[in-house]
Amino acid sequence: MTAPRKSSLKATSNSEGTPSVAKDSKLVSFNSVEIISFPITLGDNPGLSEGAPLTIGWKPTNRTVEDFHVYEYAKKGRKRRRGKKLMIPAVEREVLLLSLGFKMQDILKASELGEKARKERLKSFHNSKTWDRFSGVLETAKTKFFFKSVKNSIPLSTTSAATSTSTTDKGEAEKDLIMVSSRTA
Repeated sequence: MTAPRKSSLKATSNSEGTPSVAKDSKLVSFNSVEIISFPITLGDNPGLSEGAPLTIGWKPTNRTVEDFHVYEYAKKGRKRRRGKKLMIPAVEREVLLLSLGFKMQDILKASELGEKARKERLKSFHNSKTWDRFSGVLETAKTKFFFKSVKNSIPLSTTSAATSTSTTDKGEAEKDLIMVSSRTA
């Protein structure tokens, strides 16, 4: 039989005599950082928008141990990357994989498999109840936003909307929403 686990929460009473819960104050400290490097390899994740995916291998290629304070001091000069800055464009991934010795045939095959899986996911999503709910919420939001922006812009008695199609200098068609209004006296 095992002993009951000790809670990190301590039961105390506040000034009114009502029981409350307080956390034990415990300190955590580090003295070293172990950095483990893994090889980059061709992946199979279809979550990319295009190109061949990357992943890391299973066997570490390098291990280093550094003093925690030295590591933190060295890290201060580097700015942390976030969001889109973490993404590697498809062309750069291909160049990296080629430089690591992968054949172009394998890279293209991984790209094709990823594209096929993305299309299947999208098809599955559009055929699901999730899509029905999502599109319903989207339509409601568009309607509310449209009427809210019209209502707050100009006090009109009658408003009608039409769309106009124009062509940009790049030859792309653009649709514009034209608001036609008339005031009644």
